[in-house]
Amino acid sequence: MNKISIKVVLFIMSFAMATNLYATDNRQYILAVDDDNNIMNIMQTLYIDSGMALPSSSGPWSVAELNLMLDQVKINKLNKKSREQYDFLKDQLSSYTRTVDNDINLSFSPEITYEAYSHINTDYFTTRDSWNRGWDEQSPFFTLNFDFMANDIAYSFVNLSIGSAEEKYSKDLMDFGSQSFATNVPFVDPNSAMTLNTDISDRAFIAFGGDNWSAQVGRDQLSWGNGVSGNMMLSDNLEYQNMGRLTFFGKSFKYTYLVSFFPHQMNYVPTPIHTSQTDPLVGFSMFTAHRFEGRLFNNRLGWALSEGNMFASANGTVDMAAFNPLLSYHSLYYKANCNSIVSVDLDLTIGNMVNLYSQLVVDDLVFPIGETKISTWSPDAYGFIFGVKFVNNEDYYKRLTSIEFAYTSPYLYLRSSGDTTTVQDGYGINYIVALRKFTQDGISFEKRFLGYEYGGDAIVFNIRDKMYETNRWSLETNLFLMCHGTFEMNTLWSPVGPAPRDEVTTPTSTNYSDVTKNAPSFTSILGFNYTNKMVDHISAFGQIDFVSIINPDNVYDGTFANSEFDIQLSVGITLKY
Repeated sequence: MNKISIKVVLFIMSFAMATNLYATDNRQYILAVDDDNNIMNIMQTLYIDSGMALPSSSGPWSVAELNLMLDQVKINKLNKKSREQYDFLKDQLSSYTRTVDNDINLSFSPEITYEAYSHINTDYFTTRDSWNRGWDEQSPFFTLNFDFMANDIAYSFVNLSIGSAEEKYSKDLMDFGSQSFATNVPFVDPNSAMTLNTDISDRAFIAFGGDNWSAQVGRDQLSWGNGVSGNMMLSDNLEYQNMGRLTFFGKSFKYTYLVSFFPHQMNYVPTPIHTSQTDPLVGFSMFTAHRFEGRLFNNRLGWALSEGNMFASANGTVDMAAFNPLLSYHSLYYKANCNSIVSVDLDLTIGNMVNLYSQLVVDDLVFPIGETKISTWSPDAYGFIFGVKFVNNEDYYKRLTSIEFAYTSPYLYLRSSGDTTTVQDGYGINYIVALRKFTQDGISFEKRFLGYEYGGDAIVFNIRDKMYETNRWSLETNLFLMCHGTFEMNTLWSPVGPAPRDEVTTPTSTNYSDVTKNAPSFTSILGFNYTNKMVDHISAFGQIDFVSIINPDNVYDGTFANSEFDIQLSVGITLKY
């Protein structure tokens, strides 16, 4: 053994002995976007109470980052109820921080949840997508969470669950909601062995980090923005994404780099297919993005600039330039493989009670160039959100009220030439992605918008009022109103020209034979949710939603009676350790 090898071995032995001798605090726990304790919602109310904007609205977050946020809260401006919230967050984040004195700290926590669902319309509302409390909110019957920490930089998490599937696993089974009553308990009617959910885990990753950085690789849910009804570039309507994420954060600035992978559209376009599990996947598709976040004017104004790029290749070829974290993705000029998107977020805290927020997203930037003529024009595709949040400090509870308006133009997220002769050119590089699901008949691909849940061609108005006692109970009322046009995931468009920019009209079609869509649909939902933590480790909830849809499926039959109505009830109780 030469001298260099001896030195390397001695260094490794010394490092191992040092890590065993000294206990370290690990703050790399990753807080889920849909965290049960509502930590980020509480954090935002504390920031509004302090007269500041949040330094980050892009999740998930590490405990190191959350601690840095909490340390900036102005305690002297908090009243009694807000101080209780502050102490709760302090204790909660402390419980996520573990002292690791033997290199690895391994733990697991079981969770049992019984949920029951009942509704009156068993003919139309027969999929999870048609229920207001959808699949991403349903809890599995049994979950076992594993996590481990190594020294002060490494953290890993995986959840294993047993529950009912999102949709039927076989074409011979009944759809969810086709009966008036159902539960999440496996093997209990209407569930059976054929409806057992085997698409696990929805959270499984390894993370590394320090006091000012975090890196995560695996499967987790993502969300960028302060929107209540959703966000424009990345929203949490996907149960998970297979991704890699790197963040650097300080008191007033944060940078995030993201790469997320999806099945190529040629696996399921032009029509959704059920394919054999022995058929190989073909093609390559990924979303790369970066996000810059900061604050100005004594931390009252928060801003974020996000840029992304959808890259797809039918033969699996990858352009390594797409991985450049500081590349301007709009400089990738080959539309056959790329489609860029950019968004700007602003939020302003006024006094210590009101926060104004907004988002603007532009898909495949098209700038007006006056009367200049080019070969073809692409239609504008954009969306925006405006909202206001009010924080009220009552004597016995906190109250957070939000009013939000959102608009998405018809062509947002849709990019296509309208030429269906080839998948790559026929459907285009858009922002519709798919999750692979297991079925007894093979594999299905369930499509989702990567950004705003309702896609383009929508006008949304949402009011939410939440009264709560921290970590005890909450009562939430939500009114959702939406007008949605005929453009949807399967709408195609064709470039037109040459013509002056202001004279362009763009014909549309659909890649399905269904041409019955002839009118906008109008959806209204009034919902109430009550959650109560009865004792330690046991909590319960009840939710009722009154749902009405005029012109369902965008079909007007010539009568004003063309509508669907449902009353949807969900209840549950959870035992968690």
